Amino acid sequence: MPKETKSERFTIHFTPSDKQTITSKARQYGMSMSSYLTAAAIDKDITVIGDKDSFDELVRQVKIIGNNINQLRMLAQFGKISVIGLDEFTDELSEINSQLAKIIKRSGKWQR
Repeated sequence: MPKETKSERFTIHFTPSDKQTITSKARQYGMSMSSYLTAAAIDKDITVIGDKDSFDELVRQVKIIGNNINQLRMLAQFGKISVIGLDEFTDELSEINSQLAKIIKRSGKWQR
C-alpha cells in the first residue's frame, strides 16, 4: 500500500496552556505536533458518557433523592415518622455522588 502524502489542513484553536502542554508531550515522545495530535486522535479510544442534558438531568435527580432522604431524616428526628435502614440509602447516595464527581473531574468540561 503506497504511503499517503499529508496534503490536508485542519485548523484548531487551543488555550496557551493547552498548547504548551501538547507541545511538551509531543517533545517528550520525540514527535512533531502533527504526528502527536494525529496519534492521539486516531489511536485513543473515546468514552462517551452521554449528552450534557442527560447528565445534568441525572445530577438533578440525584440531588432530589438526597433532599428527600434529608427530609425523611428530619421528620424522623422530630418523631413524626420512624425510618428504618436510612443509613444504607445515605451510604449508597454518597457513593453515587462520589462517582459522579469523578466523572465530572475526569471530563473537565462538557463539549457539545
